[in-house]
Amino acid sequence: MKISNTLPVSSARKKIFAIMKEIKDPKVYYTVTERGIPRAVILSAERFEALMKKKADEIIDFMNLQEIPASAGSLIFDGAEKRYSSKRPVMIPKVTVLRDGPHDHVETLAEEDQRLQEEGYIKSVLFIELIDKYGYPLKLIELGRYVQRKSQVGNKYIEADIIAGNREGDVRVIFEVSGFDTYEKNMDEVVSDLYDIAEAVSWREKPKFLVYYSRTAKAGKVFEKISSIDYEKFPKFALWKKSGRQASKKIPEYPC
Repeated sequence: MKISNTLPVSSARKKIFAIMKEIKDPKVYYTVTERGIPRAVILSAERFEALMKKKADEIIDFMNLQEIPASAGSLIFDGAEKRYSSKRPVMIPKVTVLRDGPHDHVETLAEEDQRLQEEGYIKSVLFIELIDKYGYPLKLIELGRYVQRKSQVGNKYIEADIIAGNREGDVRVIFEVSGFDTYEKNMDEVVSDLYDIAEAVSWREKPKFLVYYSRTAKAGKVFEKISSIDYEKFPKFALWKKSGRQASKKIPEYPC
């Protein structure tokens, strides 16, 4: 029997660590609502991987493919993902990001829905490319970890879109994604969050890189925006800004 709990996003943000303990039981999951509308589901990594594997098998059957390469693990391999997502974009997962603080612009539900769909697509493709193109082992990549950051107004919870670690358990690269057209506008806000996440997850070794990423496809061509910040060289957000926002336009390859 599956046990579903429904709660608003404000409550989920306050009790996220208690929720993380409860969902260790694969039968337990939470549905998170915003304005009474279901927006996200929190469930164990084991159950998520099982669902992803099931969906991947369904997609492979849909495309009449015979086998999945061993490197794909429980994910949809790159070629299938690109072809399938272009035909059935409704299947691309959405990602809910919880942020504290005031907002100059309040999104309509339609705007938010479009933004989340775009960010979910970008995150999905980046996840797969980290494995297929940049050599990161699947078991060392983590999606959507929430970290707690203390501030003057209380605890702040930030979601790291993708975290890549090493075999010793240290975080090496942190990735955040944004919409392609709003990439420059959101630069400082997102990079500031990257620095907050980096400080929160630095327990034995500090991360090496902070990566802000976006992509789009136009007229059959893929365009990327990449800002890869050397965290060892610029360990503070203020230092990075003072440097003129120095960043590489390449994603670090594994190992790093």
